[in-house]
Amino acid sequence: MRDLTAIVADLSTKTAGMNDKQRQAFLSGLGLDAQAAAFSVLAQNSGQLNEFTKATTNSTGEMDQALKNSANMSDRIAGFMNRMKAVMLSLGYRLLPYVNYGLDVLDAGFTWVGENLNGIKAIAEGLGAGIAVILASMAAQVIWTGVGR
Repeated sequence: MRDLTAIVADLSTKTAGMNDKQRQAFLSGLGLDAQAAAFSVLAQNSGQLNEFTKATTNSTGEMDQALKNSANMSDRIAGFMNRMKAVMLSLGYRLLPYVNYGLDVLDAGFTWVGENLNGIKAIAEGLGAGIAVILASMAAQVIWTGVGR
């Protein structure tokens, strides 16, 4: 199927020397009764239609380029931050099972400590007493033997 600008260009060429009535009669003869007036206007301005079509076809690329050219430093920083957030979200979703496992282990450890606090306190007191006895015996040895004078 041919594109509209090519069809309008052909109609413009065929109807170049005609006035509006002749052009509408010609188009009606092609079976375009309802569209004759619109095609008549398009045929008279086929060059402008072609330029307009090219401009709208390429408007996305031009808009992207204009946006890129108009971006100031804060826009560029915002874009960078958005890309960084996307990376962090992706990384977070991948690391989440490991973080949850680590938190479960810590929670179990703290729960155990909380449940066994009296036993841990007794062990710590016993170790403290044992260390105190060792230090006292070392101090007595230093005093009696005179080491360090």
